[in-house]
Parts: sequence; structure tokens; C-alpha cells
Amino acid sequence: MRLVSPILHGKNESGGPACSHDCAFYLPTDEDCDGRIDHITVFASGKFSRDDVSALDKLRTLSFGKDGEPDEESESNKRRVTHRLLLTGLDSAKPAHVGQFQAARVWESATPYIAFRHLKERGAKRDRREFTLPDAMPEFMEHVLGEDFAQRADLPKPETITFVPDPLAALGWRYRSLQFKRGRNRRGDDGYSRPFGAFRITFAVPISGPLSLGYALHFGMGAFRPFVEKRGT
Repeated sequence: MRLVSPILHGKNESGGPACSHDCAFYLPTDEDCDGRIDHITVFASGKFSRDDVSALDKLRTLSFGKDGEPDEESESNKRRVTHRLLLTGLDSAKPAHVGQFQAARVWESATPYIAFRHLKERGAKRDRREFTLPDAMPEFMEHVLGEDFAQRADLPKPETITFVPDPLAALGWRYRSLQFKRGRNRRGDDGYSRPFGAFRITFAVPISGPLSLGYALHFGMGAFRPFVEKRGT
């Protein structure tokens, strides 16, 4: 018999997708700011079962790539990249030391937001004609992100949504949006063909994180972080 955890897998016992966002978010962070992921916070608004906690505690390694296949584009790199894991904490409260869980009015992209849908040029529900123009992708992405909020009853409607064309300069990113792995390793995945971008979002009142939206939001994409004003500005 195959055991299925609705919280960890985001699926029900029949294998269908979960109908809410109570399942786990896997939130990678670079807490020492060296440009490499060093922590993964597993957060869920639902309740972890005893078996869920046991499974997390027994997870000791995480590997990327497949045996005999290159992890990168280079054919010379054919070994698996394995990282050792250690469960460092377990709490019913949100971890205060992780920036994504703090409260703020202004949030900015920590990873690319990937649109939950494609541009619709035909049909009864087609998008506005101006979105089809070659330089209209930022406006379309702002519109789609607004639709994303409209579908989330657990989140307030933002006051403003602003596209950030250069997240390296404006948000302090170390890598360009194109360098993020925006797709999942499963047959038929179209993550790399979806529109994506970085944004700054402002709410009327401070909200608490984590804040993740869009495609692959449970797996690190579309993650936002509280805006922190630099000292002396």
C-alpha cells in the first residue's frame, strides 16, 4: 500500500491535487548571503502528522541530476550533486529568524514570479488586445498577478503591483531570472515556457509571510520577501 501525505505531497489519497494551500511550502533561503541555498523551511498552514514529522527527520540527503546524465549542460559533468540535510528545528509558530515570515507592507520578489496561466489571444475569455503587443509583457504580468491575488481568499488585495525590469540592480539579486530553474522534472511540464518576472507589491497594512504566488509556488518560485530599507536612505 502506498502512503500519501496530503500535507507533504499536496495531493489526496486518489492522487488528485489538493483543493487548498494548506499543504507544505518548500522555501529555500540563503541565510548567510553567500549566493547559495543553505536552508529549506517546510511550512504548512495545515497540521503535520506524526508520520510527516518522522519523514522529514529521516530525510538526510538531497540529490540533483540522474546517474549517467549531466547535471549541467556540460557533458563532462556526469555525477550526481548530493547535499547532506539535518532537521534543525520544529515549531508550531512561524520562525522569526526567517525573513519571509516577518510582517511588512511592501514585499519584493525573492525568486521569479511565474504566471499561473498563459496569454489568451482567442476565445471568449481572451485577454485584452494591448497585452498581445511585443512590449506589453510587463503589463500582462501585472494583470495576471492581480488575478492571482483575486483567487486567494487568504490574502488581502494589494494597493499596487509594480513590475521590476532589472532585479539585479533594484532588488539586489545575484542571478538573472533566466538562471533560475523555473520548471519541474516531470513529463509535460511547461514551466520554462510561461511568462515570468520580478515585482514589488504594496499592501494597505502590513501582512505576515510567507508570501508565494504563481506557478510552482510550493517549490520556491514566486516567493516574496519583506522590503528592508537600507540604512542611511
